[in-house]
Amino acid sequence: MTSKSTTRRDVVKTIAAAPILLEGLDLIPDLASAREPGPSSALRTTPGERFDFVIAGAGHNSLVCAAYLAKAGFRVLVLEGHQVIGGGCKTQEVLLPGFQEDLCSTCHTVIFRNPLFTQNELDLDQYGYELLHPEIVLHYPFLDGASLTVFRHDIERTALSIAQVSKNDAGSILLNSER
Repeated sequence: MTSKSTTRRDVVKTIAAAPILLEGLDLIPDLASAREPGPSSALRTTPGERFDFVIAGAGHNSLVCAAYLAKAGFRVLVLEGHQVIGGGCKTQEVLLPGFQEDLCSTCHTVIFRNPLFTQNELDLDQYGYELLHPEIVLHYPFLDGASLTVFRHDIERTALSIAQVSKNDAGSILLNSER
């Protein structure tokens, strides 16, 4: 007998199929007639038994979606298989003990044009959210002792850092910045 590990996709498929599979067993009332109109359209059952939305994964996009749904009055459950939530917007010890790595959160700059930030739609600061803008955006140490550093709003210093690893790439950055 072989064992197959359950994937996130398996969980989502099962959750999506469950109401259809169970409806024929008369365990769940008719979904269309059991709903009340409006955003808080939970099934008529004991409070706490049902959710309007179940979101698989607590990455940053899923969490934002869940927050908007909850703000609109829906009952939302977010499930995450990892110990740390946040998806690509987190820092964790991944490669070397004692060193925290940015797991892509510096790449999420387009969201700053979103009303989530421009109009503070979710009041994230009241929950402890603080957006940091450090001088050093990225720093990559290499096993041979070399490193590469990207500085916020300082193309010249960034190019000097890149030149330690690749003079051609550093030149390209400076050339493109002049355009």
